[in-house]
Amino acid sequence: MSNEIISKIPKILVGSSSFKELVTQSDLFVDKSLLVKDVIEANAKAVLITRPRRWGKSINMDMLKCFLEIEVDAHGNRIEAKDCLNRKLFIGGEIGLGLNSGAKKKLEPLKIAKHENIIQDYQGQFPVIYINFKEIKGANYEEILSGVIEQVINLFIDHRYLKKYLEHDDETLDIIIKIV
Repeated sequence: MSNEIISKIPKILVGSSSFKELVTQSDLFVDKSLLVKDVIEANAKAVLITRPRRWGKSINMDMLKCFLEIEVDAHGNRIEAKDCLNRKLFIGGEIGLGLNSGAKKKLEPLKIAKHENIIQDYQGQFPVIYINFKEIKGANYEEILSGVIEQVINLFIDHRYLKKYLEHDDETLDIIIKIV
């Protein structure tokens, strides 16, 4: 095959449960972003999503997380909306691919971007607790428990920026410090 033909083969990301990776690194993407609208408008206390293996449950949950979560920098300070990678994943824009070459990619708006009220009121507005048990492996109870504990600790670390909101709640802050 010539290089011209090979360069036209789309890059397909397989085996990842990361919405960000799928949008930024794959040339093929099925836009299911209106699931965000459905979940928000359902106004349910709980949502049960049941599908067979390999139907995109983890990717869709990660997409919801990316849409809703507050994006912060390494110091726990909230990033302005115009600079948020998560926002660009949904409304489009140019992003850096994090390579030394300075490569960039232009992202097209997803279907949810047409619903400006949902973008304005919900995108990037919430601390999100997201635990994926798929990667927890163990030969016995103790190893599995250790994996769960590690995930919970990582959640506390990821949400350390919330500490400033708990400064006057000594009891909750003490509990969090003990857990971490």
